[in-house]
Amino acid sequence: MSDGSGFSSPLKERSRELRRLQTIAEKHAWYLLRDRRTPGLKFRRQVPIDDFIVDFYCDELKLIIEIDGDVHEREVKAGRDKVRMKN
Repeated sequence: MSDGSGFSSPLKERSRELRRLQTIAEKHAWYLLRDRRTPGLKFRRQVPIDDFIVDFYCDELKLIIEIDGDVHEREVKAGRDKVRMKN
């Protein structure tokens, strides 16, 4: 069932939940993309498109950005561990 906006209500609710439960990688990416830090471009996060929810979307560029949070979180932790071992 559609709520008139082109996507189902459960998908809309899930996108809201995902915005609340961002991964560390998504938080970092959102910090760089939000508040129109890129001149002339507006990015949105956890956007329902058809039957999917994409991490970030820029309508001006028709650009979708997907972040693999678990993989990126492990890379960040590994990098921190590497720095600690050097010190």
